[in-house]
Amino acid sequence: MRINKDRCMTVETLILVSLLILTGCHQVPPGLGEGISLPAADELSSDIMDTDLEADLAEENEELPVLCLSLIAVGDNLIHYPIYEQAFDAVSGDYDFCDSYAPVRDLFSVADIAFLNQEVLVAGEAYGISSWPLFNSPQQLARDMAEFLGVKVVNMASNHILDKGLGGMVASREVWLQHGVLPLGCWQDTQSENGIQYLDIAGVRLAFLAYTYGLNGLDLADWQGWHVGLLEDRQQLERDILLAREDADLVILSLHWGYEGASEPSSEQLDLAFFLASLNVDLVIGHHPHVLQPIEQLLRADGLYMPVYFSLGNFISNQNGSLANLLGGMAQIEIYRDEFGEVRLTNPRLIPLVTHYNTGFTETYVYPLADYPVSLAQQHGILNVNSRFSIDWLNNHLRTVIEEVYLVSE
Repeated sequence: MRINKDRCMTVETLILVSLLILTGCHQVPPGLGEGISLPAADELSSDIMDTDLEADLAEENEELPVLCLSLIAVGDNLIHYPIYEQAFDAVSGDYDFCDSYAPVRDLFSVADIAFLNQEVLVAGEAYGISSWPLFNSPQQLARDMAEFLGVKVVNMASNHILDKGLGGMVASREVWLQHGVLPLGCWQDTQSENGIQYLDIAGVRLAFLAYTYGLNGLDLADWQGWHVGLLEDRQQLERDILLAREDADLVILSLHWGYEGASEPSSEQLDLAFFLASLNVDLVIGHHPHVLQPIEQLLRADGLYMPVYFSLGNFISNQNGSLANLLGGMAQIEIYRDEFGEVRLTNPRLIPLVTHYNTGFTETYVYPLADYPVSLAQQHGILNVNSRFSIDWLNNHLRTVIEEVYLVSE
């Protein structure tokens, strides 16, 4: 939701502010009145209302509209074969994934910016639709994420990015671009010297950078000028962040890191997070462990705080190795610009999500946990392998990982 408030300071207000500054008032925000030459108090007269002077002062001190934008982010969009088989229509020969995501659509509809970690490729049938261990989904998945959910930014830098070779990576990137989605984490040196991607919205510029811990041991004999953001080169990481900062209001990092199944961040994750805080990164969106990990706000070098979502868990999947694989989260955070043009992130929160599927992994859907019916939970396919599953278990586990202060109240 955007909040717009256009205000211009009058000359009388400027005079009052200047006088308060001269008398040592500390209630005035720093910067007001700086660089303005006004007559002494005993020299003030009606000629101060001269329209030309008033216009000049108003122009010099015009405030920007106050602005509030909402950013959401979801974790691993992990498409196993039951999900794309459910989406396939044998009559039309087309895929339609909308039903699986319909329960969370309203959460996306109110966001100004929606981020998705696309765990697997969307290179389509030309590269063979496939599930684990070498994933590739139909291109229609990208269409539905963009058109049905309204995803604007997608992370491609994952350990599965080379599952179908260079061609699969490039084809996937092209599909996202065709649907107006900004793909992160891979680029060609003929297009850019680095992986920085910018998103401009309502006069605010966001810089996105994306990196993965690795590529599942896959490599290419000839990369043909293409690159994937990798976490192994910390010096390059620092150069990228500093360069992004030069031309953006906020710098946001998407990190594919940590250990699968771990509900706590690793020492490597913590070390890197503190390093990023020292570089004044604004936000870290983490993924890959397929389970939720904590949210922290780390003190930056400039005295502000950097929210870190260490892992948002699965957005949707058919995993059944752990009950925790079924619990994910939607990050929710506000981008606030004040009347002086300062842009900050505020109010980091998390909306818990749950993946449902029936016996045999049929009827896979993702729900807000608050809207997940008890009757449906009692039919969950995971009960065939783990009888402890329940809504109570999900809520209890959620609160062992995420502090209550970050949870969106129902």
